[in-house]
Parts: sequence; C-alpha cells; structure tokens
Amino acid sequence: GGGPGVKGAAQNLFRQAVAALLNAAHVSVDYALTSSQIITQVNTALASNNAKTIEALKNTLDKLNNAGGGIDAQGRPI
Repeated sequence: GGGPGVKGAAQNLFRQAVAALLNAAHVSVDYALTSSQIITQVNTALASNNAKTIEALKNTLDKLNNAGGGIDAQGRPI
C-alpha cells in the first residue's frame, strides 16, 4: 500500500490512475473513461485533500482497470 493518511491514499490513487490512463489511451481497450476524464477526476480528488475521497476514486479506477476487456502481451484484445 501507499501508507496512511492522505499521502498514502494519493500514492495508491496514482498507481490506479496510471493504469487507467494507459487503458484509456490504447485503441484496442474499450475503457469507460477518457484520459481527460481520468485526469480531471484525479485532480479533483487530490484537491479535496480527503483520504476517503481519494480512496473512493482509487477503488473506482481499480474496478474499471480490472473489469476485463484488456490486451495481451502483444497488444491484441482479450
């Protein structure tokens, strides 16, 4: 994990946000959010300076990132 408090929550969010951005940017991945939406939501959550708000977005992105419909090691849809 990222540790306790807002800082730890932010570190956890960053991991999921990077994965979300990579998913959203790939042409073969049908991701639920655009890159712009992800960036806006992450910035809003971080600006709240509230660990629960940040964790809630982390959990949402984690769910989307693991929903399936990704790509294999060669970039082919699975």
